[in-house]
Amino acid sequence: MQVFKVNKAFRVMIIAQFFNNIGSSFFNIVFLIYAATLPNKTLAVTLVAFAEFFPSLLSVVMGNLADKTKNHLRAWSFARLSQAGIFLIVTVILTLWHGRFDSFIVLLILIFFADTIG
Repeated sequence: MQVFKVNKAFRVMIIAQFFNNIGSSFFNIVFLIYAATLPNKTLAVTLVAFAEFFPSLLSVVMGNLADKTKNHLRAWSFARLSQAGIFLIVTVILTLWHGRFDSFIVLLILIFFADTIG
């Protein structure tokens, strides 16, 4: 708690991570509901479950890579900006090509990368 009070960069990172986790949880729920509305709903829901689970398996590797960075704050900022960019692309795809299975696969890949970066 002392570090949270004293270190501004740490405080910003923790608060941003908190909101990121809330947003990610809501998005995962909505994405599952979206997958359930597609024509191949069983396949789509299964793919979403795998795409949400697999990044957690890679967390050890990604954490090791994150520990090896020289400037943690810059790397963290770049990761969060990359995630934001991916979610903007996801928004455009959902807006323009809603309900198509091929766009769903692209969304699935983008969500996988966003979760892995996160």
